[in-house]
Order: sequence, then C-alpha cells, then structure tokens
Amino acid sequence: MIRPTLNIGTSYAVIIAGGSGTRFWPLSTPDCPKPFCKLIERGSCLLAATWERLDLPNNQRFVVVEAKQVQHVQQACPGIVPENILAEPQGRDTAAAIALASAVIHRRDPAALVAILPADHAIAPLAAFQQDLQKAFALAGRTQKMVLIGVRPTRPETGYGYIEPVEPSPTRGSQGSQAPLLVKQFLEKPSKTLAEHYFQREHFFWNCGMLIAPVEVLIRAIGRHLPLHGALIQAIKDHTGRLDSLLEAHYPKLPKISIDHGVLEKVQGLRMLPGSFQWSDLGDWSAVAQNYPSDPSGNTLLGQGNLQASNNTFVYNTQSGHTIAVLGLSDVVVIHTPEATLICPKEHTQAIRGLKNLFSK
Repeated sequence: MIRPTLNIGTSYAVIIAGGSGTRFWPLSTPDCPKPFCKLIERGSCLLAATWERLDLPNNQRFVVVEAKQVQHVQQACPGIVPENILAEPQGRDTAAAIALASAVIHRRDPAALVAILPADHAIAPLAAFQQDLQKAFALAGRTQKMVLIGVRPTRPETGYGYIEPVEPSPTRGSQGSQAPLLVKQFLEKPSKTLAEHYFQREHFFWNCGMLIAPVEVLIRAIGRHLPLHGALIQAIKDHTGRLDSLLEAHYPKLPKISIDHGVLEKVQGLRMLPGSFQWSDLGDWSAVAQNYPSDPSGNTLLGQGNLQASNNTFVYNTQSGHTIAVLGLSDVVVIHTPEATLICPKEHTQAIRGLKNLFSK
C-alpha cells in the first residue's frame, strides 16, 4: 500500500505577549505588563528572551500583542517583520490571540506548522528547548495532530495546571522518557495534598502552555468549539489589506476564554511530548525569586541594599542611588521602583493582582 505524501509547510512560531500588568506591580503596569519586564536577566525583558530563544528566521516569527504595546515589541524583538506584529484592539485571552495568528499564517501558508508559545516564561538550557521544539514540529507534521509540550514536575507545585497522559510514562531519566504520549485530561491547579500525589507518581506533567500543530488542524478545532472565533478566522482569510477595522468589529463579540478551556480540553487525540528543559512560568514574585541564586540564609538582593538577620527574603530594587535596608524579616519580597514600593509576605504574592486601585497610578 502506498501512503499519501503529506504536504507539510514551513514552521512558524507565535509568541503570545498579552497581560494586564497586575501580578508584578510595581515593576509591571497595564502599559508595560510582564512580558516587557526584566525579571530574570536584568539585561533583557522576558519577550526579548523568548524571541532570542527561537531558532527560526525572523519572517517565520510572529508576536500577538495589544495595539497599545506594539512599540514595546519593536524594541524587544530586533529584526521583527512589521507585518508579523499582530495588534489586538483589546485583550480577549489566548483563544482570540491564537485565532488571529492562525488565520494570518493560514492565509500565507495553508500547510504551515505553528508553535504557540507564551512570552513570559523562564526556560533553560537553550539547546534542550530548541531540540524539543523541533521534535514537536516533526511529531505534529507526521501525525497531523496537535502536540503539547509538558514538563516533569521537580516539586509538588500548587500554582500550575497539570496534564495526565493515557498510558503510564517512563520514569525520569529512563529510556523512552521523552517518547510522545497520548493526553488523557487536563487538571486544574491542585491542592497541596494532590500536588504531592502528582509528584510522587511521576505520571503527571506541568502544563507549560506550549502548543504545536498543523495550522489547518488548529483552525478547524477552533471553529468547531468556538464559533465566533471561527467566524473571525474566516473573515481574516477572506480579507485583503489591513486588519485594523475588521478586528475592531469582531473582537468585542468574542468570549474571553483561554485556548485550553475553549478548545484543547474538548479535543480528542492530543499528543504530549515530555520536555527535557527546566521551566518556570514565573507566575508571581515568589516564583521569580526561585530563579535567582541566594546567600546561605536564602536571601537574594538585586540592586542597592542591605539585609541583616533576615531569611528567605527577596529584594528587587531598580532605583540607582536608593538603598533598601531589611532587618529581621523572613519570607518576604520587597520590590522598589522609582514610582512605588511593595512589601509582601511570599505566601501572599498571588494576591497582588487584587491591588487594582494602584495599577493606574
């Protein structure tokens, strides 16, 4: 029997650079949200690090961002093709951003493979990520299925969503530990007890928000499960010229929903490739602190300051000439910018987004 030859097109990457700037106040703001903040390497923002991580030509890389933040993208992504900056009139969560990018890429190359990547995560080492991404592209092209990259937990973590495969996965470091797996279900952020269970069983993976798929398969799934998003895709495919007025007309009608809840949780036959890299979603200041070296007392000081008789305290000071002094504190984050200062117990860093009355100041 002669197998038909698959018409597999070029590989593209779409970086989703949305956000409202609430989790990393006072460093991040609505006008300059998390992807444009220098949270890991002080020399570059998170979007710039994601852009540089990709081993693809510039014309095969896209960034989806709110229109008011286009200038930040131009600064963070040297060499980006102007028409590959896809400006949303307003943020409507990841399903809308992915529908927009998928339609634009499909119009250019109907047989394309596309990787959807968050702009604001920490990943190392570089070579392992690039190798895994190429494996995911190859798997998506060969199977014509959507592929997720999952990361094996390194600790019981209550702040991440999880993926459970159908079949038991080989244990860490064993032969076949990176073999593709069929996805059984997505699991919401667990309780501490459940997170311990997931970690001990070695059968669950962190959902790191990376999706690789044939663009035709992706837009069919979006249209099937999110009809209004499907209508946007069709309108973009039929449109010629600039998209500004078309997006202004369609975006307010779109339900605000993530691609996970709107599409992926309803799709059968999803594959997952276990990632071989280290990963953090940098979900709050406590997670950022874990990505920096600390002294023997667990303290980290970035910028000008002094810590005494303190433990497990993270200080991030962006103002030159301004000293932060910390005495006798434990498990605290201190974030200082020229505009504002935050002092918060590490256990409450997820609640920073509740300080809504401060974000516009």
